Parts: sequence; C-alpha cells; structure tokens
Amino acid sequence: MSFADDWIAIYQLQANYARYVDEPDLEALVGLFTDDATWSASTPMKVTYRGRQELTAGLTQVILISQNGDPEISHPSVHMLGSPVIQIDGDSAIGHWSLVALALAGAVGEPVLRATGSYEIAYSRVDAGWKIARLDLAIHWTNATGLT
Repeated sequence: MSFADDWIAIYQLQANYARYVDEPDLEALVGLFTDDATWSASTPMKVTYRGRQELTAGLTQVILISQNGDPEISHPSVHMLGSPVIQIDGDSAIGHWSLVALALAGAVGEPVLRATGSYEIAYSRVDAGWKIARLDLAIHWTNATGLT
C-alpha cells in the first residue's frame, strides 16, 4: 500500500470507531481493535481496559453512559473527530484526533454538547488491515454525569 492508501485506511478505521460508538454497535467496535489492545481514558474517568474481554466489558459501560443508562436508546451520541495528524512508519502508526461529542439521549432542554477532548491512538497493520492497538482518550471539558 502507498502512504496515501494507509492514511485513508486509518482515517476510515477511526471514522468507523466514532460510528460504532454512536450507533452503538459493540461487536463492530471491539472488532476495530487488535486482540491485545488497550483503551484508556486519562481524564476524568481514569480507566484502562486491556485485551478483548476487558474492552468488551469496559466499552459496554462507556456506551451505557452515552445512553443515559437506557440500553434501548439507539444513536445516543455523535462523536465528531477532526484535525487528524497521522504519522505512519511501516506497519505501525500514531494518530492524534480532536473530539467534540454531542449527547442526543438527554432530557429536553439538557445541553447537547457533552464533551471535548482528544485521542492519541497507536495503530498496527495486521493481516486484516489496520487496527487500533492503543487508544488514549483525554476529556478536556465535559458537562456529562458518569464521566467523573
């Protein structure tokens, strides 16, 4: 693959991450990660999930927060990722993404802007293509309950 092909594949991978958090589609979301991946939030939640089993359990809770505790709510949020900086080195890459998250599952009159933050993400090329090997989320501002 060319540099451009790799860059586009990583961009698409990250777009699918946002999509599967927002739909939500836990199985597809976890499928974007390597088997030994790490997902962490440094602020304000201070949690780390390692490996497929912890990722599945932990991301279930993250999605439930976006659903305001009601698993029947579909499309509870919109994660908008922007300003990507992607550095590719062979079969690994590092990405930095800005985040604006909107909440769509709140009460009438509740603010829609839920959080702003950034992602630092390590990617690995595997047989199936690019996957997320490590994702670090930093929330810079939030009005959400359940994130602190």
